[in-house]
Amino acid sequence: MCIVLIVASLGMAVARAGDVSRDEAFAQAKNDDEQALVDRPLYVTPAPKKFRPRGKGELIVMKLTLEKTTIRRGTPIRCRLEIANVGSVPYVFIEHSQSFFKTGRLPSDALNMSVKGPRGKESFARSKFPGNSDIAAEIHLPAGLTEAEKAAMVESMKRDKRSTTTLFQRLAPGETLHTRGDTAPNGFRTFDIGSWLNSDGDYELYMVLDAFSKSERKSNRVHLKVVP
Repeated sequence: MCIVLIVASLGMAVARAGDVSRDEAFAQAKNDDEQALVDRPLYVTPAPKKFRPRGKGELIVMKLTLEKTTIRRGTPIRCRLEIANVGSVPYVFIEHSQSFFKTGRLPSDALNMSVKGPRGKESFARSKFPGNSDIAAEIHLPAGLTEAEKAAMVESMKRDKRSTTTLFQRLAPGETLHTRGDTAPNGFRTFDIGSWLNSDGDYELYMVLDAFSKSERKSNRVHLKVVP
């Protein structure tokens, strides 16, 4: 009898844990969907009227464009990145932490920029970006709050943080995701990769999506000259 009760209790505990996990996942999905609606007009270009898929299934094309192909040493690059869904089915793009499209941080959890320098050495660049990507580590709660008030404030802070650092978009066939420009919505944006461009000479740059995975994809390669 005791064994039956213990097993039943464990089963109820597992079920409750499962309910909590499902509730959290549902809440996260709801937040993602709501934020995606806000972000869509800022980062997504509609499909052209005469769009025709280039192939069946999932197919994307990444395009990296530099505003200037010659810069002075110490000057940040200005570029634009586009991810076009040229396939016949929707494509889902997700950056959970410090979105490159929103913050300019490299690497993000989805994107890297490969830089090949004048001496032929190739490596992934890291942008100059202050701050901690850990949401929980940045939350400071005032004293005197109830547990319910603390939970509500933490959730509100997390929601605000996600709105500025995460990106979730479901691209329909023909739609294009693009970085938001400094001055124009679909213009160029400044990205400071500092020491990766600290020598004069010719460089080759390209973006990598989902690096080191089976679904790794690369953009076109662009050439940059750094002068004194």
